[in-house]
Formats: sequence, structure tokens, C-alpha cells
Amino acid sequence: PIEDLKPGMFMPYYDPQTDRVMISECISNEPSITATLYEIKVEGPTVTEPITLRVTPEQPFDVWRKNRLTGEWGWSVMQAQYLKPGDKMIRPFDEQNRMPTVISVVKLPPQPPTRVWDVKTVSRRYIVAGFADALVK
Repeated sequence: PIEDLKPGMFMPYYDPQTDRVMISECISNEPSITATLYEIKVEGPTVTEPITLRVTPEQPFDVWRKNRLTGEWGWSVMQAQYLKPGDKMIRPFDEQNRMPTVISVVKLPPQPPTRVWDVKTVSRRYIVAGFADALVK
């Protein structure tokens, strides 16, 4: 569980440019409280049933999407508040050819204050809930 991560522990992260899972060291993990959590539902060929992620608005993810200016597809680091249906994310530990999952729903439901954890690693990247996560804060 994320709340059990401690400085000195090693965590996997995914590098979409090389399609490799690497290891980085946790340097801090601080709790905080938020009342703003996005719910992101993803579906795809390697997901047996839809997955719902609950994340802070600033939570960054590696996302495969079309560039609005050039029209070309490529990797972007996007905070959860900017994700949209149709964006694609990779689950690096899915061994079935790493087909991307597709975001089908992004919503901001009302909720009570919730404890969240702010993990920092040496590489500024890690994998959360099976998805590649890049720290942009």
C-alpha cells in the first residue's frame, strides 16, 4: 500500500521512450488531506473489467495522445485534471503485449476530505495502480 512506502525503498517506474521498467529509490512519502479527487475509468484489451482510479487533480500520468498543434501521436505527461476520454495509458506490468488502456470516463464527484500520499522518488517517476506516473509537480 502507498501509505507503507518509506524512504530508501525501491519502486518500479516505466520509461515509455524505451518501453522498459526501471527501478528508483523512494526519497519521501508525506500524507496530506484533499477534498478533490478525480475518478478516471479505463478499459482495454488487457483489462478484464474497467478499472477506476481515484487521483488528485495534479496526479501526473504518461499519456499517449494526439498533439493538437501537429496532429501527431506521442507521449505526454498529463495531470489528471487534463485527461480526457480517448487518451491512452500503458500498464507496464501487463505481459499481454502491453496494449494501451483507453480512458473512457473522467469525472470529479463530490466527496469528503480524504487522506492522500505524496510520493517522491530519485527518478521523479513511479508506477501507481499499475499505470506509469511521472512527477511534474
